[in-house]
Amino acid sequence: MTISTKLLALASASLIAASFMVASAQEGRQRSVTVENSQGRSATSTTTQSVSNGTYTRGKTVDTASGRGYSTTTQAGATDTGRYADRTLTTNSGATVYGSTDAGCVNGVCGRSTEVQGPNGNTAEHNSYRYIDENGNLVHDTDSTGPNGNTTSRQVARDGQGTKSTSVTGPQGQSRSRSRWVRVN
Repeated sequence: MTISTKLLALASASLIAASFMVASAQEGRQRSVTVENSQGRSATSTTTQSVSNGTYTRGKTVDTASGRGYSTTTQAGATDTGRYADRTLTTNSGATVYGSTDAGCVNGVCGRSTEVQGPNGNTAEHNSYRYIDENGNLVHDTDSTGPNGNTTSRQVARDGQGTKSTSVTGPQGQSRSRSRWVRVN
């Protein structure tokens, strides 16, 4: 075999392997594992993963011999301004928990929002934002809303010269503020 024939064969093999990898990434992959303990109890876990049009999808199902188990689904990807992830967990008894997270930066404000919905439909959420205000302070705002609708918020502003100002508002509307000076070496 000549060198050019070997190179042609190698190039063909590489092309076939590359097209197989791309096809399998688009189609996804699956893995199944069964475990059994010394008492005869067993569980089977099946995981699937795929990537399509920039969206990563992962599913997992766990089944036990006694009928207990759950399934999860996760989808994650990117948008023009950030990234997102959506997750769902469903038990074999039918209870479902849903969670979503969005993060990104727009017009100088970087934020992250998380929402969780429980099996009874109650929702809790948390939002966090960082930005530079009109006075040049680095500001970190957070607000959290619980499943009963009560909201708390907190704002921390740092002026870069050592002053840190914190304002907190509780779920009943009560608020408190404080400023302190932190030595910067």
